[in-house]
Amino acid sequence: MLQDLVTNQTKHYTFKLSLITDILHLLPFLFDEIVTAILDNPGPDSALLLKNLATRFPQHALMLRNLLIQKGIYLHVALETALGDSNRMVFLNAILSRDSSIFSKDAGNADLIETLNEYKRHLFYLVTNSKPTVSTQCVYMRLICAFVGYFRLVLTNQECESVLAFVAAGGSTERISKLKLCALITCGDQLMVYSQQKYIECLKQIVDSDLSEVTLMIGVFCHTNQLMDIVHLVRSVTDVQVALTPDGLSKLRLIFINNLLKEDEIARRSLIMRPLDLNARDGQSLENSSGMTVVYELLKAGIFVRSGIDIRTWVFESIKSYQPPYHPKYPDLIKRYIEALLDSPTFTQISEREVSNCFIRGDAITPMRVVLLFQVLHFNERYFAKKTAPAGPDFVAVNPNCTEYTPTLMDQLPINQVLGFIERPENREAFQPFYSSLMSLVVSQFPQIVTATAFLNAESLADEYVFEDYELPSLKKIVGCFRAVRENIIPFEYQLGILYESMKKSGFHGALPPFLNFEICDSVLVAVFRRCAEDAATAVACLETLCAMDSSKLLNHLSCIVSTLFPLVLKDRIDERILDLFEKLFHRLDSVSPRELWLKTVNCWLSKPVTSIELIKKPLELFQCDSRVFQIPTVFSVFLHMLDCYLIASRQHYFHTFQIDVSQDKTQKLKETHLYALLELQETAAMQALLELCVPRADSASNGGKINRAACQFVHQRFVVSKKSMKLVHFQGYRDELIDVTVEGIASMHVCFEFIAELLSQPQLEKQVFGIQLACKLCVKYPIPNSHNLALTILVPKMMALSNQIEDTVAVGIPVMPQQAVQHASLEERIAKNQSLLKVIDSFRYLLEAFPSIVENVEPFVISLRHSGQKNLAFVHTCDSVILRIQDIRAHPSKFIKTTQTLH
Repeated sequence: MLQDLVTNQTKHYTFKLSLITDILHLLPFLFDEIVTAILDNPGPDSALLLKNLATRFPQHALMLRNLLIQKGIYLHVALETALGDSNRMVFLNAILSRDSSIFSKDAGNADLIETLNEYKRHLFYLVTNSKPTVSTQCVYMRLICAFVGYFRLVLTNQECESVLAFVAAGGSTERISKLKLCALITCGDQLMVYSQQKYIECLKQIVDSDLSEVTLMIGVFCHTNQLMDIVHLVRSVTDVQVALTPDGLSKLRLIFINNLLKEDEIARRSLIMRPLDLNARDGQSLENSSGMTVVYELLKAGIFVRSGIDIRTWVFESIKSYQPPYHPKYPDLIKRYIEALLDSPTFTQISEREVSNCFIRGDAITPMRVVLLFQVLHFNERYFAKKTAPAGPDFVAVNPNCTEYTPTLMDQLPINQVLGFIERPENREAFQPFYSSLMSLVVSQFPQIVTATAFLNAESLADEYVFEDYELPSLKKIVGCFRAVRENIIPFEYQLGILYESMKKSGFHGALPPFLNFEICDSVLVAVFRRCAEDAATAVACLETLCAMDSSKLLNHLSCIVSTLFPLVLKDRIDERILDLFEKLFHRLDSVSPRELWLKTVNCWLSKPVTSIELIKKPLELFQCDSRVFQIPTVFSVFLHMLDCYLIASRQHYFHTFQIDVSQDKTQKLKETHLYALLELQETAAMQALLELCVPRADSASNGGKINRAACQFVHQRFVVSKKSMKLVHFQGYRDELIDVTVEGIASMHVCFEFIAELLSQPQLEKQVFGIQLACKLCVKYPIPNSHNLALTILVPKMMALSNQIEDTVAVGIPVMPQQAVQHASLEERIAKNQSLLKVIDSFRYLLEAFPSIVENVEPFVISLRHSGQKNLAFVHTCDSVILRIQDIRAHPSKFIKTTQTLH
């Protein structure tokens, strides 16, 4: 019934209002239902009806007002219901704070405009005739911005005068100053028409007294002609979607440039404005990003450079004092500082001494060290890029006052510890602005310390050990720190001693018996390691404790560990548990300070000391280590890791040096392709040296077998990365007895099929013979259609042609016709050739084993070769062994069935 009454358009408005009023006097609880019905079924008289209901039933006016605001309709009615409220300005301010966009739906509503004008008139009455508090002043300034910039209301001359007088009043706080400046900008068009002189005077008063970043940001945007950024900044400060005209912004820009803030003044004021208060306290808000955004924009616009103002001190202080969470633009600020530093002599560089003083050995990693490392790495990266940049129209010479940070300093930087620090779960979000850039810089400049192997080893150790934290008060957590310590390995008294020591440092004050005192220090380590052969259990206890030790504490023991333990692991009768823990401890140290560890380890095993740069330039020097390094599997594994890292470092070093040389000497004859070839030869030589360390026919469970597997795995990884290296190794060749080792141990050897034909076409007989032996044994390992086709079309014809050459030689030792010996090759050469050709004949056995189906092709040739009249016993024996293989195939064909046997 109520809905019919509300929606009935035939009834006159007066009658409808009278009837609803009578109903509500009798049944006041129906007010909500009646209002809801009116809102759900709007009509031409709905607004007037709601307005009169609010007037006649003031006790329900607040509910009606809130309902209209919530639905975003009949906003002028909601505002009118508050006209008699003394807090009406606060009410309008609250609506704008909640969602100012709801007014856009009624933008053309004349009633709304009239109501807003009534609010405006009341606001200026309050501005003129009251002494508002600080918070009320903020509300008034924000509403002035909204009336003019958002609702597009026009100010009268009296109101313009009131705005200027209100702004000119003293005693402002920083927040009020910001809002006053925004009000002057928002009302600028109308105020300049009223009195441009007074307007400029008010602006100057605010700019001179206000030291906030908002004033400087507006000055920056004016000088750089970023006018839309001024709009965004005003919206950010007022939290109102104001609109500023392009003409008004252009006039404002001219006023700021000519009358208010010069570039050099902006630059100077930015560096004294809250220099340490850099944190972005409110997300991406420009207003709340403080001085960092100001300095960033000044750097971006080149104002510091044009003003001749150096910001090195400001940047360095910001690095030392800035704490997470970091502003997203902070990494870009450092990058822009470095770009300006390299281009302009105005700026000075953060010195090596200042950097070095911030990285004290053994100190825990802090946010300051993360940012400073980023600055150093990025500087070196950009310095190198500019030094090697080709000359062109946009070329700018590098600032002569800048120098690249030296390798000595770079070796001091705890790069791995910093990476580990920012990768902790609790730090990932805080350092997110830096992480990707920092990782990219490390990979670019120190690829040897971020290898996949190093990461896998670090993850494996992290899974096995809970690295100790002596600050933990929980006994359960202390015990958990030593979960890798097993009772059957470490004596109980040492476990208990470690536990007691941890408990003491965590606040436990119980008495500690002297015989349980077990504290890790260098003197203890030296004494324990020297007796490791007699007392392995104690050494194991120390090693387990070291593996679980915190990085900064472990780093203090690095020199002692390397100088004492690493020579001892090369001796005989060392417990296997110690060798295993030695490898774990090495990888633990490798995750803390790898470059220092590698150098000290190599010098420990070399007869004469070398420097880091010498090893980077000549990584093959590592093969001069003590021969025992290549006989102990765990030690050899450590050696391979260092070899891999130094090969990577060597490649990076030579490319870096080459590009600098080319940029400085345009007549440089060495081309990049030549450098690639030289590096490939160096790495190929390393792989061949590793293969020469392998032990032929070694049992897989013996040390020799383990050495073989490790070397082959290393070579396999290199072959996967570069097929060219695989080709170079096999074209240079290696010992025949190692072919079995490589074919069985290197998983990628099947790729050799791609260049076997080319290897067999080489003019040197030894390369042809090596290629045949390799191909035949690969066919046994990989009896696939491609290798079967290779055997039929290339291998068998080539082997027959070479085998026939033995007919012109005699049994080893005596020439056929001694009087013709001078006309032939020397006796030694003939003997060597004869022995090589016998290897070709012997290879028929492996080819027949791989593909029994070719027996029909091979048998007649071998039988005819056997009966060719040769008297050499080695030749006869070799031919007989091939014939026996043929007979065995014919007698037991099922024993040699291959999937490719029927392929043609």
